[in-house]
Amino acid sequence: MSKDQLLDLLGKPHFSDVLVDVREWDYVFNLRTGPAPAFITCQYKVIFDSRHKAQSFHWQPASCAGQ
Repeated sequence: MSKDQLLDLLGKPHFSDVLVDVREWDYVFNLRTGPAPAFITCQYKVIFDSRHKAQSFHWQPASCAGQ
């Protein structure tokens, strides 16, 4: 997935001031875990290679991946 595709899907990263030459993008999501107002706050990191293609994706805490 390219940076442009990721921008279309998730929007601008929450913690990156520069979108072009950075190798990591970070997001924060509030994911529902049940009826409102139940949610969990999850951090999501995307790491890009030198060609600006997404190569790895990481959740913090790891349990967010199952949401």
